[in-house]
Amino acid sequence: MDVKDSIYIDGSWVTSTATGALEVIDSTSEQLLGTVPDGTADDVDRAVGGATSAFPSWASTRREERCELLAKIGEGLAARLDEIGAVISNAGGTPDGLSGSVWSADPTRAERVARQMRTGQVDIDGGAFNGEAPFSGYEQSGNGRERGRYGIEDFLEIKSLQR
Repeated sequence: MDVKDSIYIDGSWVTSTATGALEVIDSTSEQLLGTVPDGTADDVDRAVGGATSAFPSWASTRREERCELLAKIGEGLAARLDEIGAVISNAGGTPDGLSGSVWSADPTRAERVARQMRTGQVDIDGGAFNGEAPFSGYEQSGNGRERGRYGIEDFLEIKSLQR
């Protein structure tokens, strides 16, 4: 179990003013993954103050330098893409896996994350619903499919003949 006892405010990990903790539950298995501090209004005020004080410095940073910093963040996220995909997959709040969505400036990365999600349908960058595509879900949303060849196969009985 992963226990976090601090929160990230104004560039560093600090102790929350809260005395309690929130349980983090894996929605697909209902197992306890860990705990995080139960933040307070004071914690929010400290975080907003930190963000407000950081803005003038960020705004006065040269555009090229901001781009470089954001690119480093992007590289860090890309290096953890498999982990991020697993977290997204387990963060639905329910063991039902009917549908989900992924938004990204990089179509290849978006598809990679979408393929890891345990849902029957994933819209990428707001993709339009395709009424002709096979439709259903994973887990408690069911494994059967509606529409198309996959939907009809649920009603077929297959027979093998050998001579």
